[in-house]
Order: sequence, then C-alpha cells, then structure tokens
Amino acid sequence: MIRFANQFVPIDPRAWNANMDVSINVALGRGTDTERMMMLRQIGEMQKEAMATMGAVNPLTDMQKLSNTLKAMTELAGFKDTSQFWSDPSQFQAPPQDDKPDINEQLIQVQIQQIQADIQKKAAELQLGREKMFMEDDRKRDELEAELYVKAEELQAKYGTQLNVEKIRSDMAINREVMKAQADLIKDAAREE
Repeated sequence: MIRFANQFVPIDPRAWNANMDVSINVALGRGTDTERMMMLRQIGEMQKEAMATMGAVNPLTDMQKLSNTLKAMTELAGFKDTSQFWSDPSQFQAPPQDDKPDINEQLIQVQIQQIQADIQKKAAELQLGREKMFMEDDRKRDELEAELYVKAEELQAKYGTQLNVEKIRSDMAINREVMKAQADLIKDAAREE
C-alpha cells in the first residue's frame, strides 16, 4: 500500500515502472511529539518577540507565519481541524469604528460651554454696569447744570448781578469731555487685559 494524492492505493511492486519519480517521507528522526511541540512553542515565542520588537510587518515574520506555527501546534496536539481554534489572518477585517464621542469628552465640552456662557454673562453685566454708571453721571451733570441756571437766575434777580452762564457751561462741557476721555481710556485698558 502506498499513499498517492492523500489516498492509500494498493500497488504490486512487480509492475513498478522504473521511470516513476518517488519521494519518501520517513517519520523517523523528527523527534517525539513532545519534542516537536516544544520546538514549535519556541518558534512561536521567537516570532512573537520579533513582531513585538520590529512591528507586525517585518522582514523576519508576520501574522500569517505565526498563525501557521499555532496551527501546526494544534495539529500536533491531535486536532485536525485547526479552524476551530485559529482564524486565517488574511481573512480578518477590523470592525468599523464607533463615531460616538467619549462620555468624558462630552462632559468636558459641556463644561467649556458653561464657562464660556458665564464669561459672556459677566462681560454683559459689567458692560451694563458701566452704561448705568455713565447714564447716572450724565443725569447728575444735567441736574447740576439745571441747578446752575436756577441759581444764576436767582442771583441776578436778587442782586441784579449778571453771571456769565455761558462761560460756566463751557467749563463744565470741557470737564465732561475730559472725564469721558478718561473713562474711554479705562475701558480700553480693561479690554486689553
């Protein structure tokens, strides 16, 4: 009996053709199954080390070769169907990435938005406070100016003395412009900070 194309075929040695090519694979000298398993385990460890050192794709070995080593170990252990234990790396397809953002990133974004909203609110409150202050200042100046006219008229009626109200008004306008310029400088300095 000989094995021919993975099938055992009976053969009569008398009808042997001398022109036939024969290759003989003798199971002697390969070591015991335990020794072969230990050697395959060492080869697998060396392949893993090479891949860890030089990356998954390197000139010494790759995932397909490591898969072959693991399959040979499985066959040596007595399991003929290695696909029960090992997949073919060439058939592997990575699962699609989830586009869901991380919950921590979402929390950080919400906190950033809250902080920005608080900053805008505080800036609006400061601006409103400045505007109120300037409006109050203008109202007080108008009251003082009206009071000045009333006092000037009272003095003129009481003592018959003519006051130069226009001079007083122009001095107040100059003071008002100086104060506005100072306020604008303070605003500009606050914005630059």
